[in-house]
Amino acid sequence: MQPGKVIEVKGLGFLRLGSLNFRFSGVLLAGLMAVLLPAQDLFLEPGARSVASLALEHRAARPGDTVWAGLRLVIPKPWHTYWVNHGGVGEAPSVKWDLPTGISAGEIHWPLPVKHPSFGAIAYVYEHEVMLLVPLKLSPNLEPGMKELKGEFKWLECTDEECVQGKARLEAELVVGGKLVKGSNSALFEKWRERLPGDMPPIEAEWSGEVAENFWRPLSFKVPVKDSEVKVEFFPYLDPKDEYMVQADVETERGDGFVRLVQQVESVEKKWPSEIRGVMRVGDAGHEVALKMAAAEKNGGGFLLAPSLTFGGPKTSQLNLVLDVAKAQRGGEVMAGVRFKIPDGWHVYYKDPGGPGLPPQFTWVLPKGVEAGEILWPKPEVFKFGGEDFNGYHGELMLLTELKLASDVPEGPLELRVNVEWQECKEICVQGEASLVAELLVADESEASGDAAEIARWHARAGGSRSPPTPVPNVGAKTEVVLVLETEQAMAGGTVLAGVRFRIPDKWHIFWKNPGDLGEAPEVKWNLPEGVTAGELEWPRHELYESMGFRQNVYHDEVMLVAPLTLAKDLKAGQLKLGARVSWQECEVSCVQGEANVEAALHIGDERVASADAGEIKSWRAKVPPPGSEYATVDWGRLGGMLLLAFAGGLILNLMPCVLPVIALKVMGFVNQREEAPSHARRMGILYGLGVVFSFLVMAGALLVVRAGAGGETWGMQMQNQWFLLFLTVLMTLVALNLFGVFEVTLGGAASAAAGEIAGREGNLGAFANGMLMVALATPCLAPMLGTAIGFALTQPALVVTLLFVTVALGLALPYVVLSFKPDWLRFLPKPGMWMESFKKAMGFPMLAAAAWLAWLTAGKLDDAGGLRVGLLLVLVGMAAWIYGEFIQRGTARRGLAWLGASGASAAAAACLFVFHDKLDWKPWSQTAVREAREAGHPVLVDFTADWCLTCKANKRTSIEVDAVREKIAATGTVVFKGDFTDKNAAMADFIKSHGRPGVPLVLVYSPNLESKAQILPELLTPGIVLKAIDVAAADRETEGAEDAGELTWAPWSEEAVAAARSAGKPVLVDFTADWCAPCKHIEKTAINVPKVRRKLAQLGAAILQADFTDKDEVILAEINRFQRAGPPLVLVYPPDEGRDPIVMPKKFTAEELLSALSRSVAGGSAGNPGLENGVSAATASN
Repeated sequence: MQPGKVIEVKGLGFLRLGSLNFRFSGVLLAGLMAVLLPAQDLFLEPGARSVASLALEHRAARPGDTVWAGLRLVIPKPWHTYWVNHGGVGEAPSVKWDLPTGISAGEIHWPLPVKHPSFGAIAYVYEHEVMLLVPLKLSPNLEPGMKELKGEFKWLECTDEECVQGKARLEAELVVGGKLVKGSNSALFEKWRERLPGDMPPIEAEWSGEVAENFWRPLSFKVPVKDSEVKVEFFPYLDPKDEYMVQADVETERGDGFVRLVQQVESVEKKWPSEIRGVMRVGDAGHEVALKMAAAEKNGGGFLLAPSLTFGGPKTSQLNLVLDVAKAQRGGEVMAGVRFKIPDGWHVYYKDPGGPGLPPQFTWVLPKGVEAGEILWPKPEVFKFGGEDFNGYHGELMLLTELKLASDVPEGPLELRVNVEWQECKEICVQGEASLVAELLVADESEASGDAAEIARWHARAGGSRSPPTPVPNVGAKTEVVLVLETEQAMAGGTVLAGVRFRIPDKWHIFWKNPGDLGEAPEVKWNLPEGVTAGELEWPRHELYESMGFRQNVYHDEVMLVAPLTLAKDLKAGQLKLGARVSWQECEVSCVQGEANVEAALHIGDERVASADAGEIKSWRAKVPPPGSEYATVDWGRLGGMLLLAFAGGLILNLMPCVLPVIALKVMGFVNQREEAPSHARRMGILYGLGVVFSFLVMAGALLVVRAGAGGETWGMQMQNQWFLLFLTVLMTLVALNLFGVFEVTLGGAASAAAGEIAGREGNLGAFANGMLMVALATPCLAPMLGTAIGFALTQPALVVTLLFVTVALGLALPYVVLSFKPDWLRFLPKPGMWMESFKKAMGFPMLAAAAWLAWLTAGKLDDAGGLRVGLLLVLVGMAAWIYGEFIQRGTARRGLAWLGASGASAAAAACLFVFHDKLDWKPWSQTAVREAREAGHPVLVDFTADWCLTCKANKRTSIEVDAVREKIAATGTVVFKGDFTDKNAAMADFIKSHGRPGVPLVLVYSPNLESKAQILPELLTPGIVLKAIDVAAADRETEGAEDAGELTWAPWSEEAVAAARSAGKPVLVDFTADWCAPCKHIEKTAINVPKVRRKLAQLGAAILQADFTDKDEVILAEINRFQRAGPPLVLVYPPDEGRDPIVMPKKFTAEELLSALSRSVAGGSAGNPGLENGVSAATASN
């Protein structure tokens, strides 16, 4: 193993599969990492996004040396983590080391941070990347050899919407020997060492103002600089006594050789410091500095945190590890106890301290085959400390944990180790750490230890741990998706194969890239770090699946889509986090949509190391057909019928009016050229036929070129594209109009003259050219006869395409060739006449039927009024074709005007596609939805309309969906609803009649005042009428003079408290929050603790509960995870009806949205999360 190699990188200590949570208990095997770690993002809420790694500056060192370790975080946009002083809301990263005896870790050295505005405050953060440097001191007596350095790294990362906890178990190896040898990361350490602050002489500061009502006092200090325009910032350290806080907001004054900063210092108890330490940024460099005040008020009282106190002395707790058995059997259980002997006057905390305090934490280091359970906590004491009630222990304490032995654990001695962290307090609070060891002998029989009786007494005093919440059933897609890589480590500049593996449930299927008649192909959207690019997905060979008359291309059981990832040459060594968002459709009898975020880790190093998945990726890649082979399979079952259809189509072409009249002329021309030599006529007929075949071969070649240019997209894939469907619709319509004689498709004048000149020549060339000319004449008539055969050909190999076109050519050429051999048979040919024109027009109706079918498909893929838009488009296309045929082709003195008319009709047709797009967010109408929107303080506009109502469409396009009205709707917060009366819904009809209208159109505008009636707008609207109605509604709001209910009083959350309130018929608001969660504070300030929400809560008599996750309580975390969230913020609204599920608010919501959710909670409705139902902007779990 290479020094500095990361053994495990973990964003959050949970594996989420659907809705099941599993606590990771140790380091995962390397072969499972690439498969299991991405699964945490499989459904909905991923954990921490940042990638953590541990690096060493030296790979070898001598006893007595100091080696620098680097805790590196690669942080994706828009996330950030925090500096040692987070700025008021947040939490600084920390590490808990597990080091060999003789190696000790120093304090973290923090690089210069940046300021990040967040919800009106400023946090001190790191973005993109950071490496925290830690000195590791090697004892002079350290024995040589390979040393494993381990640490558990924790951090908080946030966006402006959410915060999640990150945790990574990191390891590195250091060789202790006779020399100091730099490792591969030395340049990285130099880079980050340059970003550490240097030293600066103390700066004099002065209080420049009086104490304000908010306990703020301005502090002024001048920073000497050479360039007064340089950037100057002060990053204060936290006060260890927590008596004051330096606010981040700053006023700047620039002078000759100095920059003056004025920052506010807050002290509720008015204990003003004499010195404030921090880091001063001047330009791009940081400097540690002390701001010295001339005088300060004395402070006293309270307790402080002294993290640097030396441990192990007589005034701190003494700990040891004991077991209830000296010998244990395989498969048995052992009760382990950590005994605390706490000095007089000191205390340690219970798992729920009751206030600021940290309970003991255990980290077990156990051999294979031994697993540790949860801590069992004895009943605590309740005591006063600092004027507050706390839960904890004095004197002596034993915390127990049950250890389970596997049935295959080896016999003999086992070393059991636990690392303990705790906080103990008297007048001050200190942090304690201890690594405790006990030995257990695995034998054929059990034997109690001397501590068994004491452990039994403490066990009797301990209560059991709370069972985890009931898992949420997994609904929706069942397919499991993971991202795997062919290598664990790759070199910069190389290529790595990535595989997206789908494990599909029995009897279900997902789709190939061309789904066939129905279905949606999987989509992979890559989320890759800079310097990594993804190639095209490679699709293995699929199965042909027929169901309910539809033919589909699918995968069953399992499939892997492989894509090459190219690594840039300048990628630096280290860990990369590769991710993708995968969406798919899976079907059995029904179809469901699936979506997953998948991730895998790749290390960039000096050599290529294959992963455990390399063989599987290789085997799936071998199943990928070569390019173009998607058309390699011949549909033998349909080929014979299609060849007959193609041949019959070619024969029928001879009856079309563009072909039949010239058959006899051409044949007699061949005969008359050399009457004395019948063989000459036969040769001319064969050459004529070859000309026809040659022309069709050219057409087949052109079709194959077009198909290849579609990038592998087959006919079925193209038929899912609305623009391709629209093109076919217009084409079929134009073919029908051509057959009806509205206009003619002919060769251009020059081309026609040249073709006629060549075809008029005698001899072989003339005969061959006549065959080609006949194909050109027959082109306008091809579609009715050959559409089905050509559509089939597009799905077949090139040979079948060629064969089909040759078959058509043979059908077309056959009469010429036969009659050149038998001129006497000309008398059997039908006589040209008007019947031919009628036959041609009759062939136009199948084309119109095809155009109607395509128009229906196209309209279904467009938005509202899609059918109307396609219909208008075709009418205008028909008008343009008629103008072209009537006034341009057939000649007129005003061709210029005709061209202008045709162009105008074509432009109007194109406008149909783009002009009539709805831009307002129309919601489906219901009386409940309208009431909820009004209760939330919104004006409401309702448009009752129907697809068949032209007045409705005109009103919408000219008077509602216009810029002025849209701007007014946005400015007033008006919610728009559409009542679709297309199917003449009986309940809607009664509602419309109740407003004095027999039917649509009907437009209503409501004010937020529930006492006011709706404004009924005229049947014919103008923008002015709508604007005035919205203004009137917006001005007519309910009186907001009701007394404010006052600040919210939060009760602590528990499942029992929720159940008790609901059984009493009360709705319940639950806020899962934390002191370090900036999004939580923003939501509470702007959307919860505001007058109108307080009034609503008071009116409803709602219970208001808060779950404080500041100390990362596991019970609260389990509840948060139950709702598919990795951490706060989480706000729930429980209806009084215990049969209904809670409404889960989005991560970011407004007071109006919360009011709407509260109204829905007390309204009648079926059980289940209402989601985005009929409402304004309802809260959904998916958000």
